[in-house]
Amino acid sequence: MSYARHDFEDRKLNRALRGLRPPRVDITIDRVHLVNQYQHPDRGYYTWDVVEEVQFG
Repeated sequence: MSYARHDFEDRKLNRALRGLRPPRVDITIDRVHLVNQYQHPDRGYYTWDVVEEVQFG
């Protein structure tokens, strides 16, 4: 839906999507990764290599 090229009335769609949303949860992030991402149009997916990892806490 984010790639729509024309304006449209989205109120009904947004309400329907909010109804599908699961309950919110708390998470703990203990690390982040800096990645180099590659697109493979012929394969139909992305891959990535981890460049660096940063540990928290």
